[in-house]
Amino acid sequence: MHSYGKRAPGSDGSDHIHREKIASQYKISASYKQKLKALVVLNAISCSVIICHLLQVKANISLTRQVLPAVELWEYIYLCTIGVSLLGWMSLPRNKSNILTAYIFCNAMFSVAPLFVAAFLHVPELSDLLMHKRANMHLFGQPCALVLYSFLTLAGVVNTCAIFCASKLVQAWRMKGCKSR
Repeated sequence: MHSYGKRAPGSDGSDHIHREKIASQYKISASYKQKLKALVVLNAISCSVIICHLLQVKANISLTRQVLPAVELWEYIYLCTIGVSLLGWMSLPRNKSNILTAYIFCNAMFSVAPLFVAAFLHVPELSDLLMHKRANMHLFGQPCALVLYSFLTLAGVVNTCAIFCASKLVQAWRMKGCKSR
């Protein structure tokens, strides 16, 4: 039937009921795959910030003229997120729910947990800044505690959202009609 021509004889437009529809789990999967990919890229950016910090402090490669604080243990642990992110990325093309489940647990252990530890360790600096309006060190014209907590908050939100998206993907992949691998 041409779009400007007459309707086909015997069709009043109600014959669309028999047509197939895309199952909801496939729509959810496609949507959350894109979101998880974007979050993995954002996570790579946060890891690159820590790598730049490491290069400047440990390898004396001057990327900025700022005097940076010492590298802490939580930063080394957080860098394991690079491998964890690759694990999550590898699970996406073939809907491998068991690998994505491992990604969820590893992301919580190597990403979210070190961020909470760092936030806990730097509470005295933050309280000194909030209560007494003084900071021991400044970074890019701002108190170091403010810059650190901004980073911790953004990285925490990215990783928490990644865990949420991954759990939604695992749930969608394990619904009826999807193969679980």
